[in-house]
Amino acid sequence: MENKAQSQIITAVLLILVVIGLAVIILNFSTSFVEESLGGTGCFTLIQKDGVRFGSDTYTCFDAKGQSEDDGEVSLQIKLGDVNESISGFIVELGGASTSSFEINGDASFLNVRMSDGPFGGPLFLPPSRNSARTYIFQNDPAPDVIRLYPILIDGEVCEQSDVIENIPAC
Repeated sequence: MENKAQSQIITAVLLILVVIGLAVIILNFSTSFVEESLGGTGCFTLIQKDGVRFGSDTYTCFDAKGQSEDDGEVSLQIKLGDVNESISGFIVELGGASTSSFEINGDASFLNVRMSDGPFGGPLFLPPSRNSARTYIFQNDPAPDVIRLYPILIDGEVCEQSDVIENIPAC
């Protein structure tokens, strides 16, 4: 009678150990699978913290310099949230009949882009710190139909658009 009781206890303990072992194996597999699938969590964190956005309408606008809209400048204020150490730059895409993209990463320069207080073709710097902004001026003709902003992480990954302007106001 005592042997039967002991074998039932041993069987129950072995079943519990098998279940625990299977759970550990499944959790190890699923954890690594989820980490690989969510490899771009930096972009997700960036979006949660409002990482890179366009600034106020006062500094984000189109200024028709000439008699027509075929000669103008797009002024864009770009703000960094609480993520300065996780991004290396951003891409500004001015879209319309033809689309132009500009990668601003701290040491870039373009002949038709300038800082608000600098010359065209000069260096384009990122906002200096967390929760700060810089204004960039783009020579563009005509006014773009859409402007998109894409953050670039330190590891080089380009995130999905973080902000978009479809109807740019006049300055």
